[in-house]
Amino acid sequence: MDRAIAKAQARMALVLRNEDALHAYQMREMALSDYTGGINHARREGMAIGEQRGEEKTYHAIVRNAAGKGIPAESISELTGLPAEKVRDILKMQ
Repeated sequence: MDRAIAKAQARMALVLRNEDALHAYQMREMALSDYTGGINHARREGMAIGEQRGEEKTYHAIVRNAAGKGIPAESISELTGLPAEKVRDILKMQ
């Protein structure tokens, strides 16, 4: 491990002495940071979309089950907090 650290330090010293190499190193680090940031953003966005889809499926199931028990759309709307039109749209999809 000490040998690897010494080797990394030697390379860094070389890079710091060469302006072009330092610039290339900095550009590479920025590119890696941008890439990582993009991946993390996409992951967070994907999770949010997944949560939203799961929530929609849950509401759809609740609306269908309640309607199947004879509960009117307006009452389902009040119970779920969904707009009455959204409840009716879900029931039309059946």
